[in-house]
Amino acid sequence: MKSLIKSIFLVFTLGLLSTFLFRIIFYFTFKNPNLKNEFSLPFFAFIHGIRFDLSALIFLNLIFLVFVYFKRFRIQKLFLNLWAITNLFYVFILISDFTYYSLYSSKLGWDFLAAFNGLTFKIFISMSYQFIILIPVLFLVFFIYRLIFFKLFLTNKVNFKVSNFPIYFLILIILCFIGYRGGFQKRVLSPQHTWLYSNGNSFYATLTSNPLHNLMRSKKGATIPETYKNVTQSYLPQWSMKSGQMQVMVSKKPKNTLFIFIESLSSYPFEKDHLPKLKSWFKDNKKDIQFSSDFYANGSLSKDALLSVFFGFPSYFNIHYFESKYSKNNIDGIGQIAKKNKMDTFFLHAAPAGTQFFDVISKAAGFENYISIHDQFKGDPRLKGTWGVHDEVLYDESNKYISNLKKPFIGTLFTTSTHTPFRGTPNNPSGEGSEESNYFLALQYADKALVDFFNEASKKSWFKDTLFVVTGDHSPPLSADWNRKVEELSRIPVLFFWPNSNLGEVKFKKLGRHVDIPKTVFQLLDIYPEHWTPYGESLIVSTNNQDTNVFYTNSNTINLVLDPKRILSQSIYDKDTKFLNEELKNQKNELQIQKANLELKDYVFRLEKNSIYK
Repeated sequence: MKSLIKSIFLVFTLGLLSTFLFRIIFYFTFKNPNLKNEFSLPFFAFIHGIRFDLSALIFLNLIFLVFVYFKRFRIQKLFLNLWAITNLFYVFILISDFTYYSLYSSKLGWDFLAAFNGLTFKIFISMSYQFIILIPVLFLVFFIYRLIFFKLFLTNKVNFKVSNFPIYFLILIILCFIGYRGGFQKRVLSPQHTWLYSNGNSFYATLTSNPLHNLMRSKKGATIPETYKNVTQSYLPQWSMKSGQMQVMVSKKPKNTLFIFIESLSSYPFEKDHLPKLKSWFKDNKKDIQFSSDFYANGSLSKDALLSVFFGFPSYFNIHYFESKYSKNNIDGIGQIAKKNKMDTFFLHAAPAGTQFFDVISKAAGFENYISIHDQFKGDPRLKGTWGVHDEVLYDESNKYISNLKKPFIGTLFTTSTHTPFRGTPNNPSGEGSEESNYFLALQYADKALVDFFNEASKKSWFKDTLFVVTGDHSPPLSADWNRKVEELSRIPVLFFWPNSNLGEVKFKKLGRHVDIPKTVFQLLDIYPEHWTPYGESLIVSTNNQDTNVFYTNSNTINLVLDPKRILSQSIYDKDTKFLNEELKNQKNELQIQKANLELKDYVFRLEKNSIYK
């Protein structure tokens, strides 16, 4: 049995060495010479890549590991040849991944599989020209694999007793578990996890990944309506803004920025006085505040909000970027911008690590420190809710954390107390009321916790130099009458608060969306990134002209906001694109519809062609 186990170990070693070789070739071929030579990033890419490699190799060889136990299979040349060919396929995938990236700046996924069933056959054709010169290499690899397999299993005697059968298959079961989960962690390893080991750098995320693992684990991608399937060009120019082009009439620029996302926060409770303490606090500090309740979430989930605010990239057609094949695309986040400007970055989360891929998304956005306050909390269990620690714990720990920072920072706090099922907060532990009343009670708790946070933070030295951006991630999944209306379904509040400025005197658009936030923040910080998406626009206006184009997707609909009380909606699956092609007499509305249509086409093109900044 030891001999057989040793032989199997050598098979896996051969596969790992093959991957290691191609990873080295990939690194030196595609590495940007302008990137700093940071030892840690390529090192962790190679080390963590082993997990992805091992997962892929276990599944590739699993059926052979079952049959190799039986001698009548093990001594069959046909069986060993087939096993060698299967592992040759692995080398073929490695080569394919290499050539595919050189052609499309993207890693293998479902789009590569589509090449073989004719959906995008041109991809396979364009790659095949490069494969022609590699055919001798594949023959050589097969010969090496065949030689090793025959030497290990045909010429060596690796018989063992029937009594070893349970032990061997127990080992196989453990291998299946490791292969499926990619280890012993809580979550199944996915292609998106490569971002965790890359510090938000797309090249090192790509370097970490394994192409066969991508093919097994990547999702087919989100549904794009037929109308937009064959978009062949981009329609929006690359965003470019340099210092001095847009002046903000404030006393000085802030040093820090703190995003505060309040779970499931809708604008409706503000207007119905369900957050009295926060409204009163705003009123007392009205000079330093810009507030709008006519603001819209760009998607239906929390991760959509993070994508819009951290990357300036909306979630149209319910494409959840970091759970789709597009997560392999090159995209920079606000954390990378902060790092270039020598700022610290952090993401403090009230939920357990891994919730909705927040750890992955924050790393991809360049936030160097992701901390789950829930996972490190050892206090009163009553201060833990269904989804994480309650807001007062998050805010208390955040105040301590931020006070220990020495550099300027861009950070994020994300709450959970107002998450569905809207009960279990300290002011409503039993949650015996209706769903709607429980929601309002949870908001009242969040209201007090945030005001307490501001009051405590105002005593700290960093407070006066910090731009606070408070908003919701999305409207609540609530069946109340008001929340079922199109006008309310994605309407959320946004607050810009800066204690040490005359921000209240700056003109802000009152109609906007999540994707407008990053450019607004950049303008206030006087930071102008070299690369950013063309989507969204700064909410700051230099004239009385507040025209804007606001539309979003939510619950399988595209919604164009003509004004807060008039929203055109259509299903994302409608082939006719009703409102986008609708002939309206009002020329202004026609222009809004045209802009929306062009942005959606541009969005699809940039996703499909991995050209977010081109």
